[in-house]
Amino acid sequence: MTYRLGLHNPSNVPVQGACVRLLGVEPEPGLNVLPLTLRKKDDNTPPYVESKGFTVAPGTVEFIDIVMTSADRPIMEVQHIVPGVIQDFLPSICTLSLSVQASNLLEPIQERVTLRSTQLGTVDITLDGS
Repeated sequence: MTYRLGLHNPSNVPVQGACVRLLGVEPEPGLNVLPLTLRKKDDNTPPYVESKGFTVAPGTVEFIDIVMTSADRPIMEVQHIVPGVIQDFLPSICTLSLSVQASNLLEPIQERVTLRSTQLGTVDITLDGS
């Protein structure tokens, strides 16, 4: 099962060159691999061109894959696009610091998300402050 973040553009102007990066993990997994660009939904084949910069049209939502897990392998795998970096480095309970960047945003949008992996292979997600 894949867990995603939706990027909604409520404006009348396209958001251009958008990408989402994983900036931090708490507790720190002990790897020096951050930041990692996360994969856009359905951009499943290297070189992941769409994930490096895509457009969110006015009034639409684009989805970013955050983690994947399954009942037979209840480990959260980060859905990033960086070759040679492992995906299964998250602890079963962690908080991710994410950044949404785009060429026509004045500054990145920051979000914190807490993930809890269950024995059933599912993930409970809580946005910071909710």
